Amino acid sequence: MQPQAADSARLQRCTELEYLLLGDLREMLEEPITPQGAKWILAVVEALLDALPREHRMKSVDGYLSEVLQEFPNWNRRVRQLESQYFEMYDKLAELRDELEDGRTELFTTQSVVVGLTEWMQLFTNLQRHESDLLLEAVNTEIGGSG
Repeated sequence: MQPQAADSARLQRCTELEYLLLGDLREMLEEPITPQGAKWILAVVEALLDALPREHRMKSVDGYLSEVLQEFPNWNRRVRQLESQYFEMYDKLAELRDELEDGRTELFTTQSVVVGLTEWMQLFTNLQRHESDLLLEAVNTEIGGSG
């Protein structure tokens, strides 16, 4: 496998892992949270906190969304805004992890962490969609020739 193909395969595996973890998290949040369930949720959140920066590094080898900026440097503000949203989303997950690590069961009875994680998953999904939309818009603009 050539280096670029290997990098692409690693990025694909990382993305697949994230979506599997999100699916597991979504399923766990649909059930009443027990102390044991809280430990599993924490494990999944920790795995996401490990995988997200790895994916971001792989996507950003030449700079975050560099393939877009090479063709459309005037889109720099849009790209920086997306990257800023990524860091905010990551920080929010780290805050939720800290709450989970506190291990207080009252957090689960009030559902604050459940609500926070559900909102976080929506932020993650929205960010992924906005990245894809921007890449698609760049490709379509390039093909259409109306940059």
